[in-house]
Amino acid sequence: MSLVNRVIWVLMAVLFVGYLLVVIYVKESRIKGEFNKKGIEVTETSPKDGEKLVPRDKAVFINLSRTLMTDEKADGIFLLKTDGIDISHTEEIVNNVVKIKPIKNFEYGQKVEVVVRKELLGGNENYIFGFRVELPQDMKLDDWKYQAVERNLRLMKNYSEELREIGMSVRGKNIYLIKFGQGSKKILLVGGHHGYEEESTSVLMRMADYFARNAGEIPKEVSIWIVPALNPDGLDKSQRQNANGVDLNRNYGVSNWVLDKTTTFYSGPYPFSEPETRAVKTLLDEEKFSLAITYHTNWNLVESNSYEDKFAGFNKYLGEVVTKIGYKYLNASDFAFEDLESKGEFVSWLYQTYNIPAVCVEMKTEPVEKSFERNKILLKEMIKWVTK
Repeated sequence: MSLVNRVIWVLMAVLFVGYLLVVIYVKESRIKGEFNKKGIEVTETSPKDGEKLVPRDKAVFINLSRTLMTDEKADGIFLLKTDGIDISHTEEIVNNVVKIKPIKNFEYGQKVEVVVRKELLGGNENYIFGFRVELPQDMKLDDWKYQAVERNLRLMKNYSEELREIGMSVRGKNIYLIKFGQGSKKILLVGGHHGYEEESTSVLMRMADYFARNAGEIPKEVSIWIVPALNPDGLDKSQRQNANGVDLNRNYGVSNWVLDKTTTFYSGPYPFSEPETRAVKTLLDEEKFSLAITYHTNWNLVESNSYEDKFAGFNKYLGEVVTKIGYKYLNASDFAFEDLESKGEFVSWLYQTYNIPAVCVEMKTEPVEKSFERNKILLKEMIKWVTK
């Protein structure tokens, strides 16, 4: 190769390397804001920072203080994140408005963070705002079948402190507990002891939905623990007993428990013979509850397990509240103490074993929404009592 050709090849190589360096420089400059034209500011966002509930299919809009130049529309300037992980999204920029939409809809309950990189803004910090995605408005909460209950509880998970299984039914269905609030004064709500009392599950699903959307109403020292469907097998069959034919509300281990062999109220062969009541026992052994409420149907009354008003005026206070919301109040002392205990009922067992007040609500025969409103008032009054 002649000297002239060698010189030509060297010049071509130098030019090619120079071209590559320019391309790299331009690309990096876009990200680093080298092309920023003096002071871009974020003037408005939708959703707004801190907005708690927005539709899961909503796009994010960012209004900037001026129109972006072509060389300012670099990839990686606008980010969507959840739990620190980038969410794939599309961007549409028209004049000074940026529209960002996730490739897939946001998840229910997801906390989303939007980042505008500092390189675009020309400052020292990223512009960050965030929001939370709302639950569906129509959760079909009156669908009390196990699959519907399970589906809705999972949708609520991201709005709760915790959703977990506390045990399994005879036929292997999960028994769920959903918790709202972080306080040490714990209130336990249990529905669905009897499978044909579907309204007790529906009311507690409405209660869970209410606190998922209004968690701020729970005082900081209180937490609400909800087991909406203790007897999922009975619920699906619309029968009182569990899959073993046992009335779960006769299966708790009171000291003078009596075997009941009748078909309707069969107590099981011995206390806690059933996986469902054992799940409750494990929960009560692990957690120290301040109060418990269990829900049943059709008797239009509320019963206290607090014999002789042992818990500092609890019966008196409960009686006043119950009368106001339209239920008949029945003090446990109206029954023979031994008779109540020997039945192996949930509230009697709580009184005897854990020495806490417990309330049995026998709801009216009425639309579930009305029962929910009554019992929401009752629960709020019980919250007042545990925090007084």
